[in-house]
Amino acid sequence: MEETLKQILFELKEIKTSQAVLEQTAQKSHSDILNLTISNIGLNENQAVLEQELTRVSERLDTMQATLAKVAVIQENDVLPGIKVISEGHDSLIERLGQLENLPEQVEDIQSAVSALTHGLKVHTHD
Repeated sequence: MEETLKQILFELKEIKTSQAVLEQTAQKSHSDILNLTISNIGLNENQAVLEQELTRVSERLDTMQATLAKVAVIQENDVLPGIKVISEGHDSLIERLGQLENLPEQVEDIQSAVSALTHGLKVHTHD
């Protein structure tokens, strides 16, 4: 019987030791759950901030896309026709410059003809 009592006391000590370990584990688990809850609250707050920032970025992108669409319309309706008119005027100027290319020779010929006529008139007038 004494042996049985010793065995029971030994088992009771082991149960108390196990109970203490379980209580410590339970406290640690409770602390961990509390920390996770606090972390989760922080994450939720960060997520809300990120969602607000994403909304702002999305709105800015929408504004930029609208602006780009307006620029494209202006380019198509105003700029490109203007460039076409300038190009046509440039082509016309190049054509006229080509006609003026021989102008110095023509002026020389005219000067020679005028000189000859002037000389002929002087000769003819003196006779």
